[in-house]
Amino acid sequence: MSIDLRKNITDIFNVILFYIFRFMAVFLGLYLGYFIISKYLENRNNILDELCLTNPQNCSQIDIYRPPQGSTFIAKENVSQIWFWYNGVYLYVYGQASGQCSPLGDQAFTPVTVFQMNYDNENNIQFTQVPNECIPTYDYIINRYVTEMGAKKETVILYRKDPSEINSIYNVIKNMIDNKIFVL
Repeated sequence: MSIDLRKNITDIFNVILFYIFRFMAVFLGLYLGYFIISKYLENRNNILDELCLTNPQNCSQIDIYRPPQGSTFIAKENVSQIWFWYNGVYLYVYGQASGQCSPLGDQAFTPVTVFQMNYDNENNIQFTQVPNECIPTYDYIINRYVTEMGAKKETVILYRKDPSEINSIYNVIKNMIDNKIFVL
């Protein structure tokens, strides 16, 4: 009976050693993999930051509704919570203009800041502010885009080259143009 007990204790000890070595091998493999990948990517100009995987403060998430045809869209930049609508000619920025608009029937209107966008000789975008207007709410425009034009919501994550600069509508639009989200 003591031989069986000794054999059982030896078997249990061998199983425990087997799993300890297996755990150590997996742990060592994970550690070496992490070490190699982190050293490899360290010299890659922070590619994980540019992909917005490690530092989301450097990124802007934009929800866009745009019809399949045409160069119009309505979008929301999620860092600054700014809604803006580009109708192909003018850029309407919600929540920036003061004043009130009168409803027309059951249709609600909201005051918006209006910009005309153009390129200058050096391919820099120029915003020319025109008088504020009262236009339909962004909910109405989204509903119209979805129901009448077949627009679907797209979410785009864009890397901000200089996260210290203010996230203004100019910078958001410039980043969208630079990343070919839309073309003027």
